Amino acid sequence: MQKKLWALIIGLMMIAPVAMAAEEDTSLGDAFDVSMVTRWDNYFKPDGNGDYRFNSRLRSSSLTLTANISKNIKAVLQMKLDQFIIKNGSPTAQTFDLEGFIKQAYVEIANIGGQPVAIIIGKQLIHADLFYGKPMLRNQDDPLHPVRDMNEVFGFAVRLDYELIGKIEAAVFENMDAKGDLDLGTIGSVSVRWSREVYENLTVGAGYTHLGDDANPDADTVDVSAVYKLGDHTFYAEGMYFHNNPKYPNADFTVAAGYTYKFIKWGEVTAQMTYIHNYLFQVAAGMNFKVNDSLTIGPDIRWNVYDTSLKNDWEFGVRTQVKLASKKPKKKVTLFGKKPE
Repeated sequence: MQKKLWALIIGLMMIAPVAMAAEEDTSLGDAFDVSMVTRWDNYFKPDGNGDYRFNSRLRSSSLTLTANISKNIKAVLQMKLDQFIIKNGSPTAQTFDLEGFIKQAYVEIANIGGQPVAIIIGKQLIHADLFYGKPMLRNQDDPLHPVRDMNEVFGFAVRLDYELIGKIEAAVFENMDAKGDLDLGTIGSVSVRWSREVYENLTVGAGYTHLGDDANPDADTVDVSAVYKLGDHTFYAEGMYFHNNPKYPNADFTVAAGYTYKFIKWGEVTAQMTYIHNYLFQVAAGMNFKVNDSLTIGPDIRWNVYDTSLKNDWEFGVRTQVKLASKKPKKKVTLFGKKPE
């Protein structure tokens, strides 16, 4: 029943105002923004036996439809296009899961009371920080990626952005064992994040996340980070304290640091180091080439040393990223046919 209810809500959220818009002298299509991001990863990495195998997959790819309901209200429906094509050297069977297909479905209300305050309600992505850049184009293979972002969870978030105090986001959301479907799970997880530019080109941030879990012990994470930009050079560092982290249950902390240099207008080189207590030490390096406004190509290499055994391996890959978006009108048009000033 809950699945049908959420499907109905999502459908109404996207099309309910159409009848009213049709009565106005404006193009309904201008009230919708359509965008697509395709990320195609090809890489070699060891399988369970330590043999290097070729893998090819669409990862973190999506089709997004945004409906501008009014000047400060929008509804977003994002569909996930992820799929393994070749796994460990063998083609994979193509499958489709409706619940997993819907990645995000939420309503955002911005500029509440004329203030830089927004609320977001629905199935969404909860970030572990508010400003952390992901310099490696194939960033989903960063060992801290599953720790930084909580994907596909139903929740309620409030965002503030004041020059004096910085950016703050607080969220309550369902427990992690309920993520990824159209059912509303137990609301038992919370997160609070803050970031601010404390000095010219230096931004610092801090965050706390509590992850509830109906089947496993609750988890807590405390995060501190900093980014410093100096011309074409960017330096960043991050540290986390873990308690019962579901991805790394035996880890107490992690530290990461990196550097990016934009050596030409359309290209940059990046390097980063990550240490996860009792699990992994990784050194990674890569390049990002922006061929045009839509196409970016990023080759990278990673060296992993496993902390408990001191075994090591290499991973080589390249990501081809394509971003496409509908052309926006000069003035923002809403589903109600209004053109906000």
